[in-house]
Amino acid sequence: MDAYRTCEFVTLAKDGTPLAWPTAVARREDGTLLLTTSLAFAQKAFNVRRDGRVALLFSDPTGSGLEHAPQIFVSGRAECPDTVMTGPRGAEEYWRRLFERQPHSRAYLRLPMRPMMSWYYLRLLITVDPEQVIVRPPLEELPNHDLPATAAGTPPLPGAEQLGRT
Repeated sequence: MDAYRTCEFVTLAKDGTPLAWPTAVARREDGTLLLTTSLAFAQKAFNVRRDGRVALLFSDPTGSGLEHAPQIFVSGRAECPDTVMTGPRGAEEYWRRLFERQPHSRAYLRLPMRPMMSWYYLRLLITVDPEQVIVRPPLEELPNHDLPATAAGTPPLPGAEQLGRT
């Protein structure tokens, strides 16, 4: 899990619809997972505060250095306090890992970009306490992984015919 650059983070909308975002995650020593969201894009935080049930899927090992990486599904409960972080304090490991894996993002800390990007670093911390972890084989090792969804026995998604996928 630590080698993955990003995962899909899923929260629940007001009506219960799952919403997924790609995001970076840091695993803490106590086993909890830390991610952040910008105040400018706070929907993840709103959803977590309303309903703390969340899921994370680590499925794309691009850039991880792993070959035949398993898919890792984590479900649990998340919390997002009201405290707005204005710097790395309290999430040092998260920012260290982010800057290590995305070195170009450091450019936003230097002049002339810093004054224009300061809003991005106003963050809310989201902590996930995992309740279930499921490890599955890599996608390429699963049967029927290259077949269209309908051929694998799954009904097509609504609107798929508009995309030319039925």
